[in-house]
Amino acid sequence: MFDRRLVMFALAAVAALSLRVFASRRSLRVRAELEWWLRQRGFEPQQMERRWLTRGPFPDIRPAGVKFSGLLFHIRGRDRGGLLASGWIWLPPGWQWASTEHWRLHLDPSSDSKPSGIGTPLFASVLMVSAAVVLVIVSAIVQQHR
Repeated sequence: MFDRRLVMFALAAVAALSLRVFASRRSLRVRAELEWWLRQRGFEPQQMERRWLTRGPFPDIRPAGVKFSGLLFHIRGRDRGGLLASGWIWLPPGWQWASTEHWRLHLDPSSDSKPSGIGTPLFASVLMVSAAVVLVIVSAIVQQHR
């Protein structure tokens, strides 16, 4: 009745959309907490982007996107003096249950520093394409063994 590949694709699409909705809700909570934390330290965030597959300025952490790496954000905004500033903030694994004193902030000397790693939209695209390739391979193997 239905082609199995079409059904697998539809299930993968529904799973991806569900994950995206869940991640978006979680992301809003993280951003709200980060903005509050930064304002408490005299930094007014204007732009905040989660970064993947990089350590930023923290050589002692696992690259973001690797198991047990925590969350890494590149931020831009204004410091206490009103000057433009950029930097990084790292939240360790289990940050939801840990004290904020374990969060690490590193402000760059120049406000125009470029973030390393890749942003969330590209990282999510890479994951979804990888999942689609795996589904196609599995589907082809199943078709051969019929």
